[in-house]
Amino acid sequence: MATMCMALALNAQKQSKVYVTRDISPEALVRIYKALGRPAKGRVAIKISTGEENNPNSLSPALIKDLVDLTDGTLVECNTAYGGERGSIAAHRRVIEKHGYDRIATVDLMDEDGEYTIPVRDTKWIKHDIVGTHLKRYDFMINLAHFKGHPMGGLGGVIKNQSIGVASANGKANIHTAGHQEVVEGMWNHVENQDGFLESMAAAAQGVADVFGKNIIYISVMNNMSVDCDCVDHPEPVKLKDYGILASLDPVALDQACADIVFGIKPSEGNDNRPLIERINKQHGLHTIEYAEQIGLGSRNYKLISIDKKLQNDLSKRLVLHYDFSNADGQTVPDLTPNHFDGKLYGSAQVIHEGKEHYVSLGNDQGYIDLGEAIGYRLKGMTTFSIAVRYRVAETASLQGNGYFLWAFSTLEQNTQDRGRYQAYKLNVQRSENSVGGWNRETMLDVGRQSQKGEWKYVVYTQEGQEGRLYIDGKLVAQNPTMYTMSETFPWTEVPKFNWMGRAPFRGDAYLAGASISDVRIYSTALSPDAVKKLCK
Repeated sequence: MATMCMALALNAQKQSKVYVTRDISPEALVRIYKALGRPAKGRVAIKISTGEENNPNSLSPALIKDLVDLTDGTLVECNTAYGGERGSIAAHRRVIEKHGYDRIATVDLMDEDGEYTIPVRDTKWIKHDIVGTHLKRYDFMINLAHFKGHPMGGLGGVIKNQSIGVASANGKANIHTAGHQEVVEGMWNHVENQDGFLESMAAAAQGVADVFGKNIIYISVMNNMSVDCDCVDHPEPVKLKDYGILASLDPVALDQACADIVFGIKPSEGNDNRPLIERINKQHGLHTIEYAEQIGLGSRNYKLISIDKKLQNDLSKRLVLHYDFSNADGQTVPDLTPNHFDGKLYGSAQVIHEGKEHYVSLGNDQGYIDLGEAIGYRLKGMTTFSIAVRYRVAETASLQGNGYFLWAFSTLEQNTQDRGRYQAYKLNVQRSENSVGGWNRETMLDVGRQSQKGEWKYVVYTQEGQEGRLYIDGKLVAQNPTMYTMSETFPWTEVPKFNWMGRAPFRGDAYLAGASISDVRIYSTALSPDAVKKLCK
């Protein structure tokens, strides 16, 4: 008891650093990993939740791929104790394949070849933790959690991801039953000790932390925050807007910071924290964090440090794609960013150089720019982004009828009434639209009239979570707080592979004939109103 009190006193005095970015993108995930100042080394395990088969909320492969590549990490998981589609190796592998994780990295199910016990410091309930034998393979762990609710734990963050997330199926039984039994059979008849379960999670997480010592870091992505965990096959709809990514060397501080953010949100349309707060309180979820501090895993006293401040005046670091056509030659349009998402011209599209003005004329014979398939993988991983295009429509050009898309990112070459997913913008009504299944399932915002002709215009569409905003020439002209997010529009293996400017993703719709495009930018952030004004000058 004296040791525990001393640990509590020391942790109460300690103020841990928690880094935060409001940008949820592959680039932001890498930036916040680097901000921690503890580079992964040796054989690196990246602990994620692979999510149940029909749950769309777990971290997308597109979002985490750059971090996986940078650290040469292996994605690690364990089988579940409740059955479902991840209760056996074979079934779990099928889910991993469906969700696309095996296409970006090796995925190691750590209990595939058995389990072993590791010691825990706090033996109030569990006497040891039971984990997969493959845990021994790794020198370093990146605990990459998806912060959300949980049916039993109230909330799921890095502590949950490191406790029942790392435990084998029998290890999960040990934790859920607060040490009553160490086998899955019959475990659900002995889960009445709620606080014992929560405290066992904290103890098990500390056991895993002790295995790695200083060779462990913690990252939480606050997006798709349903009241239900990724372990629920059909979760409750998400009521909260995506927030950002947080990271720390202290798991207790990180979970506390995420919880504080949720509790601190003022409920509004499309951003209602009350269901998640109710779930957390009902399950006494904050007790896991409190007890983790009590046993010395970390401190709930933290300092929140934004890594966005350094980038506010340098939006070039948020550019994912940029065409200004100054170096375009023939049919190839170079991307000015290091990503090299080069475009190609088709049909009557051609580059025009007139003094200091450089642009693509789409012409009148099915001219368009193909941005390529690779940009689709990047776009689907974003929860906050901006698309900015400077264009001109000739005075004599028609914008009557269907089509006239300035841009389209689509999973199908020809969408239908109920098939195909896309994010697109068209000039006949100046509308941005996100679809999760053809034109019958769109969210949109628009001006409701045709674009002006005969002069250069600058359109900027920004989206942060569900909040979409449309600017024309620097002025906000429309907004919608309930747009489909990119993870809803392009879930799992649904990749927008048909990414065009000037061509419609529908059979029979008109190309954007008689138009010119002089600047194209995609950012991995939602530009502020001031940034939009500056860009459009």
